[in-house]
Amino acid sequence: MHDLNGTTTYTPYGREGECNFCVDRSKLNEFWNDTVENAGASLHFNRALSLEHTSLEERRLCFVDSAGGKHSVDLSPDTVVIGCDGAGSRLRYALSNAGVLTFTEELIGHEYKEVPFVALSTSDEHQESSAMHNGSIHIWPRGDFFLMALANLDGSFTGTIYARNGPNDEDRTADVTFPSITKDEATAQAFLLKYFPDAQLGPNAAAELVSNPQSRLGSIRCNT
Repeated sequence: MHDLNGTTTYTPYGREGECNFCVDRSKLNEFWNDTVENAGASLHFNRALSLEHTSLEERRLCFVDSAGGKHSVDLSPDTVVIGCDGAGSRLRYALSNAGVLTFTEELIGHEYKEVPFVALSTSDEHQESSAMHNGSIHIWPRGDFFLMALANLDGSFTGTIYARNGPNDEDRTADVTFPSITKDEATAQAFLLKYFPDAQLGPNAAAELVSNPQSRLGSIRCNT
């Protein structure tokens, strides 16, 4: 934990030797693609599950490609379908339509943006006094917004800023919202220096805070 004056507080993540590394999404996708190809599976891209033409009761999935073409798959009784399609999962909607489960989706008033950190040399030792020990999760709590850094295997860190997105009256009165801190690069730079002075951010952090995509946060609860 990093407070505003630069003092750090160390709390063990878990048992000795345990830590939390951030996995690059593109590398994870490449790993799964290589794994399923080596197992003899066929890969099809740019196809979305069609809720209109999918029938789980009849064990039929239908996918629509980017040109609008339909591709149906009839499933045998022992075929397992695994959905890895994220927060807006169409398979989850199909399961709900079939009466297999119910679910709720709730967005919260905060969103997040990634910012870059400089790459640091790796270390196998616990360095509780180090400003950026790479076996730790780093958090800069600042009331209703904060910066978090997760270590990567190459010594760099993946940084994420969580803040209000300002869509309602309550958020408009907040001191820090994404609209207020991303007006331009100078505003973003002033924000980073004011609230995270000890964070070893990359030289383009302010520019990326302005230009990087902003993603939503929410909770999904499923009941079977």
